[in-house]
Amino acid sequence: MAQKIRPLVQVDPHCSLLESQAEIDRRIHPEFPKSVLEYWLLSEDQLDSIARFYDQSEPSELSQRYPCPILWQRDLSVEDKRRLIGMFIGIVLRDEAVYKRQRKTFPTSYR
Repeated sequence: MAQKIRPLVQVDPHCSLLESQAEIDRRIHPEFPKSVLEYWLLSEDQLDSIARFYDQSEPSELSQRYPCPILWQRDLSVEDKRRLIGMFIGIVLRDEAVYKRQRKTFPTSYR
């Protein structure tokens, strides 16, 4: 549970490769979990906020620039939202049925 998680940086089509550390830090969600324990303690509002921040709540060209895009749905249970965010940020869970189900429904124009 104390295992550290490296943060994702928000995709920005206008970013420079020469950004300062302060500029990069602004593109990390302020509540991004720093450890596996913090991940398990995220509230539903925090999960929704992270999905919005990283362009995952609405399919778009930006949402597809991340390594493991997800299709966010507000009507999912908190557990399903946590699984999706876990897969999005690179936490591998044993039960990936939610990801497989939602991947089938992702618009093909954004794959």
